[in-house]
Amino acid sequence: MKKPILLLHFLLLFQIFLNAQDSIISRDFFVDPPTFRSLAFRWIIEGDENLNSTVLVQYRKKDTMDWKFAMPLTRIDGDVVDREYGPFKTGNLFSGSILELEPATLYEVQLRLSESGRTYEEKTVEVSTRTPDENFKPKKVLQLYPENYPGEIIEPSYTDLNDILYKLTGGTLVIIHPGTYYGTYEFLIGGSRNNPIILRGSPEGEAIFDGKGTDGKIFDVSGKSYIHFENITIRNGYTGIKGNDADGIVVKNCTIFDVHYGIISFTKTKNWVIANNHIMGGVDDWSDRDRVKDKFGTCTGVIVDGIGHVVCYNTVHDFWDCVTISNLEEPEPWYEPHNMCIDFYNNDLYNAADDCIETDFSYYNVRVWNNELTNSHVGISTQPVYGGPVYIFRNAVYNVKIPLKLHNWPSGLLIFNNTFVGSERAFWSDPIWQNAKIMNNLFLGASSYTVATGSPDERTILDYNGYYRIPGQENMFKWSTDNRKTWFRMSNLSEFFNKTGQEEHGCMVDYNIFCDIEMPIEGTTYDPSKIDLSLSGKGNAINAGVYIPNIADDFKGAAPDLGCYEYGDPPLHYGQYENFVY
Repeated sequence: MKKPILLLHFLLLFQIFLNAQDSIISRDFFVDPPTFRSLAFRWIIEGDENLNSTVLVQYRKKDTMDWKFAMPLTRIDGDVVDREYGPFKTGNLFSGSILELEPATLYEVQLRLSESGRTYEEKTVEVSTRTPDENFKPKKVLQLYPENYPGEIIEPSYTDLNDILYKLTGGTLVIIHPGTYYGTYEFLIGGSRNNPIILRGSPEGEAIFDGKGTDGKIFDVSGKSYIHFENITIRNGYTGIKGNDADGIVVKNCTIFDVHYGIISFTKTKNWVIANNHIMGGVDDWSDRDRVKDKFGTCTGVIVDGIGHVVCYNTVHDFWDCVTISNLEEPEPWYEPHNMCIDFYNNDLYNAADDCIETDFSYYNVRVWNNELTNSHVGISTQPVYGGPVYIFRNAVYNVKIPLKLHNWPSGLLIFNNTFVGSERAFWSDPIWQNAKIMNNLFLGASSYTVATGSPDERTILDYNGYYRIPGQENMFKWSTDNRKTWFRMSNLSEFFNKTGQEEHGCMVDYNIFCDIEMPIEGTTYDPSKIDLSLSGKGNAINAGVYIPNIADDFKGAAPDLGCYEYGDPPLHYGQYENFVY
């Protein structure tokens, strides 16, 4: 089947066809902040109460010929989110992203708002992805040495970072030579986008900042922006780096350990880059959640808050949560979004007593892809999402009790081509989520129902997924559309489709679809480096998916394969590595 035909089939799955006509009024159109790999858009409208309008998206590099399709923008239409704890009504708009683009590249994008074949308005914009800050030329260079440094000393030189904090104007590069520096540091001055302040470890050896057991922050950049931390080790304190109200913070190629929090911000910030770091917590047995909560509390590797952040190629482990978005006490209105345009990709996250990745309290265009998640209570959490979309695709998830936590009425979930291997049920969550598209995934569990959840929303689609039946389990599916008042229990895919309308094209799979993976044993700690969820070529996962533009563009056979890998593709690199590029 050719891609144009597959594309048509995909669009038909997404479109809700109703006979009634409904006028549409185009209002504000936003090009939201780009990241290195993603572009994002919002289009606010009025009308369209019958939800049969679409926004189709095409894109190409500037000055090239061929247009490519991205996914249509997601329709957001006044859903009430977080109904039990803090009801929040979303707006009337479209929102969406173009994914996996090249950094520092100018693209042409065409967006067409239409309904039932009638075009209401077209937009053509030129937008560039963000440029990594790799070509910085310092205006001033300072040298930091430990006391009694045995080698040659270059002037101007210092032995205590606190002695030069007032000298760190924009454009200053501090070369930090090998050794251990004791203390805590509160920055007095920040840099700018084109002239940041950079603390960079020398290639001669490890530069260590030891907080001497402080119950505060080792580095505090709150209120100061465009400060970079590169190639250094941070240890022995409550918080490694904290940056409330700080934009443009970069933490790259660093090691952070012996901390309660690694890198955190709790107020709206912009354009942080947390890349290629190794962040280690102190949790010694992730599977004993009660003990971890009592002993360590909610210790976390990375917490970001705000707009435009990139968290990529990090190795984060042995925390309560590995990587999260900051929780909101009081959500802002839908037209003043808080957490949006955030990318999490190619991270290696493991040994989490609670969640590997939290996208909780997201508004629009949060993207989670190509991550490896191993040994945790929850894989990816979405409680709640204020309209979305949150993109969750091509993640490799193994030995997780709750692979997907869809809770507190999140709305706007796009979950494609993931491999979920659960240590209990493969897919279970309270049946209180809405406006979700879940396709091309693999769901394999180790006990009880394969699926135990549900959605009351007719826009929700489950289809083209692969499921494993637990040996001896009578019923595979437990599904509710009325918030647990009524449960349907079904023994097979055919019955599931007949009773719910879901999974018309689903299939059954077994563990033999993988090259060398066994059913996980709950509570066991597995070595992430030895987990390979590549397909073996056996079973029903090959060519069993549906084409999804911008997600499954590179499939090799008649149709995309299920799960996070196409058959024959080598495993991806997850986590920190040498010669890092964005």
